[in-house]
Amino acid sequence: MAFCNPLRRLASIKATLGRRAKPLAFLFGFVGGLLLVAGPASAQGLILLRDTETERALRSYEDPFLKAGGLEPAAVKIYLVNDMSVNSFVAEGQNMFIQTGMILYARNSLELKGVMAHETGHIIGGHLTRDTVAIQKATIPMLLSMVIGIAAIAAGAGQAGMLILMGGQGLAQDQFNAFSRVQEATADQIALKLLDKTHQSGRGLLATFSRLADEEARAQDRMDPYASDHPMGRDRVADLETEVEASPYKDVPEDPAVEHEYEMIQAKLAGFVDPLPILFNRFPPTDKSEPARYARAMAYSRQPDLPKALAEINSLIKDEPNNP
Repeated sequence: MAFCNPLRRLASIKATLGRRAKPLAFLFGFVGGLLLVAGPASAQGLILLRDTETERALRSYEDPFLKAGGLEPAAVKIYLVNDMSVNSFVAEGQNMFIQTGMILYARNSLELKGVMAHETGHIIGGHLTRDTVAIQKATIPMLLSMVIGIAAIAAGAGQAGMLILMGGQGLAQDQFNAFSRVQEATADQIALKLLDKTHQSGRGLLATFSRLADEEARAQDRMDPYASDHPMGRDRVADLETEVEASPYKDVPEDPAVEHEYEMIQAKLAGFVDPLPILFNRFPPTDKSEPARYARAMAYSRQPDLPKALAEINSLIKDEPNNP
């Protein structure tokens, strides 16, 4: 499980954004549906989803942060990535990527807003440009070790040469990891300031990192903090908790309308990406809530069973006649 690794797919993202994406499938027009985007993106290991409802919600979360940080909202692009791993990241050119796994992982809209505030912190902090410089600096000891190591191997000291090569790579990685940990902590602090400026609670960000920290602890009982490019989960949570508790907006609740919209988006997304047996177990026909009906409508369209999909959608239109 990863979170906020802007370098993991940087090369593929640059190639993807430089080309037009080819739409492969349109779910069903009467909802607006989810548009699966592939073509060059798929070839580069990145599959994008397009959905007006979701994109508008994400923009409504992000634009206040950008304005509070003195940035022009139109300059930052937001992309929804069809990937079930829990991750979000930014890439050069002020592009923010939110993975489907991140949206489904967040338990409410405040949690996702906290994540997006953190990513905005990377943009405001100029971390993308600094990453490039850090990589260049970290490459120097690796290149030097390669020259020395290859020379040692050529001279007949094969084992020593290999150790030198491995040591140089490890030193470069450690150097970049230390730089990255500082950036992550800085982005956390900027995120909390943005949440305060927009009068929103930081408890969502805290809750997300708390769960990730618990999962990290269960996955690896003993982890070298210097081998990670992120601050250790428990330490990170402790720092965040102190700041969140000091905020005058810590107990500000989310707007119920915004939370309802988020629950509907989550349900529709689950209906589109979850395996059908899991989806119907989570949202059985006996569940008559609006999110459940929305999820089943998407799932029925995938079977395909258009009459059942239409029945679910028509019932939602009856309950929310002004919802486009």
